[in-house]
Amino acid sequence: MTKIFYLLRSFFPSWKFFDDVGPEIRLEVRCGTSETALGDWTNCLPPIPRSAATLFVNPAAAYLHACHNHLNHFNADIAESDTERPELLAEKTTYKITRNLVQVQIKKLKLAQAPFTYQFRISANYIKDLNREADHILISPVYENS
Repeated sequence: MTKIFYLLRSFFPSWKFFDDVGPEIRLEVRCGTSETALGDWTNCLPPIPRSAATLFVNPAAAYLHACHNHLNHFNADIAESDTERPELLAEKTTYKITRNLVQVQIKKLKLAQAPFTYQFRISANYIKDLNREADHILISPVYENS
């Protein structure tokens, strides 16, 4: 029964809209030619562009919206994961999707030329408290992409 609800959850509204403003979950990446030559952290998922002209038809915004929704699901998986066995997190589907998403965004934003080495992290940025530093929820190992 839970599998059916999981598949149909996109048809039910998220009532989080009415909650207090929480942290913004960001997917950040750094890449370079080797593990020792990684650059600075950069946000690889830009904010969703909104305008009156693209209110009804906006495939770029739909893609970014799906990516940001995925990050929220991945953040929930991280919160539910076994802290004593972090290697199990890398086996979850949401982790594998996130890793593929990072590779796609690196190529899409032209952050590096193949072959490249990269590392990603999930951060919680607090919009209400600008003086508070971001919490880094997860920092991945360094991966190579050929």
